[in-house]
Order: sequence, then C-alpha cells, then structure tokens
Amino acid sequence: MVLEKLRTEAEKFLSEKTLRNVLDKNGQQYLQVPGHHPRVIPAFQYSRGVGIRFKRSKNVEFYEEAATLIISFLLSRFKPKTFFDIGAASGYYSLLASTHIEAAPEVHAFDMRPDQLHALNVRAGKLGLGSKVTGHLAGFSDEHHGKKRIWYARTLMFEQRPKLSEFLDPWYIRLKFALHGKDTKERGLKEADVLLTSLDAFCNENQLEPGLIKIDVDGYEGKVVKGAKTLLRDVRPIVALELHKDSKQRFGIFRRDVARMFFDSGYGALFLTDHHDPRKCCIVPVSIDHPLLARSKTDMILFVPLQ
Repeated sequence: MVLEKLRTEAEKFLSEKTLRNVLDKNGQQYLQVPGHHPRVIPAFQYSRGVGIRFKRSKNVEFYEEAATLIISFLLSRFKPKTFFDIGAASGYYSLLASTHIEAAPEVHAFDMRPDQLHALNVRAGKLGLGSKVTGHLAGFSDEHHGKKRIWYARTLMFEQRPKLSEFLDPWYIRLKFALHGKDTKERGLKEADVLLTSLDAFCNENQLEPGLIKIDVDGYEGKVVKGAKTLLRDVRPIVALELHKDSKQRFGIFRRDVARMFFDSGYGALFLTDHHDPRKCCIVPVSIDHPLLARSKTDMILFVPLQ
C-alpha cells in the first residue's frame, strides 16, 4: 500500500508539473521549477557542437527532466530536513534541493574531484546559496579509510591506480573529440587526496540523519550502499539511486545485488522507466526478480522504507 500510494502521487505530480526556462531582465535564462525559488538555477545549456554524433542526447532543453521533477516531488512530499547529494559533480541536484521553498533542507554535496567541488562551491556562492549547501571533498565506500589518495577519470573513481584499459575512453569517443579538435587531457587520469569513508561512519561522526539521498556514482553504487547498513536500518532515508548497467558495475556487484541490499533492509522500490522524459516515464513497483532490474541501461530507482 505504501508503494502504490506513493506511485500514484508521483505520477500525478509528473503529469501536472512542468519545467520552464525563464529570462531575467538581463537576458539570463534560469530554470523554473514549481515550488522552488525562481531565477536561481541557471538554465541547462546543451552544447550541440559539430562533427560526428553517434547518438542524440536525451538532455536537450532540461537536464534529466523526469528525475528533476521526481526529486522535487520527494522534497514536497516528505520535506526532509537534510539532503545528501552523493556524486554531486557541479551541484545541479544540490541547487535544486536548496531552492525548495517548503522543505528548505540542509544540503550536503559530496564529490571526490577537487575541480568539480570547487565549481559547486563557486556556483553556490554566486547564487547566494553558500550557507545552504555544504560541499565535501569525499568519496563513499563500504568502510572508513580516512584521508586517502584516490585516482579518478571523468566520473570514475579508483581506490588503487587503475590500468589504462580501466579508464580510457572508447575509441569512438576519442575519435569524436579529435574531430572536434578538443584536448582530451581533461578526460585523463587524475589523482587527489580525499576523505574516503562510509555513509555510516560519516553520519555517525557528524551527527547527521539525511531524510533524502540522491546517489549517482557510475557503477560504484554497490560499495556506497554496502557502507550504509546502519543508516538504512535506523534512519530509513528515501534513496533516489541512479543504477548503472551491469557492464559499468564494479567489484563483482551487479544491479540486482545493489537492489537486494535495499530489499533486505526492508525497502520497496519504484522504478522510473525513463528518468529523462516525463511524458515517457512510467513508475513501476519492482521486486528482486523484475526484468527491469536486468536491462542494460542507466536507470533511476526510488528506494522507499516500508516501515
């Protein structure tokens, strides 16, 4: 009953609410989300570029439109006091959460890439959200390590120096960049000293109880969820998880394994069939054996505590 009621409410929200881009008096475009402070989040800029394109981007006018509306719905519905954005990159979902008028949560954004975290902090500061969004140079794993040297390439994180084959772009991506005349050094391997810990350890150390968590860690989700057993058992946050296809999963942990950790902790799951286009998105309750959990795509799933 809990899942069915939430599914009905979420589908109604998706059908009634829409995103818009609006101009301010200076001609700057901003994203306008119902229930959020307007003219704060810069409009999504999709760079079409030139040359060969192997597939059309789904994010043309709005970034992850259905997922954006779903996170807004969860903020409206549950009004969490604390929001965790894990794999925050430059902070899109952190800004989204921080601008929700009713919920007004305390936002903690986590990324292990210093350049991304710097961009997030600069953006939040310029938008007057510096007091609402706290950025952490941190990566989550299945146990606490403390400050540790990590390696990363784009959105991939490694706890040991990886082989070239583990992070190198596929040949067609390298060809695309070459045809565009772009430097690929920014997509190469980098290293940084970051806090590498578990969600359980971080929350215990900082006395934090997130009510809503968004996770997007490009195949590292198995270790992140493994390190959150106490949090899932005792705090019971709602988790919006971007679940990557099995070919991207790491450490021998696959999509069903990640989902099973939630189910074993007394959670139910609502699967978004398209987290980009709300007009194509169906919200489907799934169990561990559901075929959607085996499909070869990147998907968003809402994991909801049943008690």
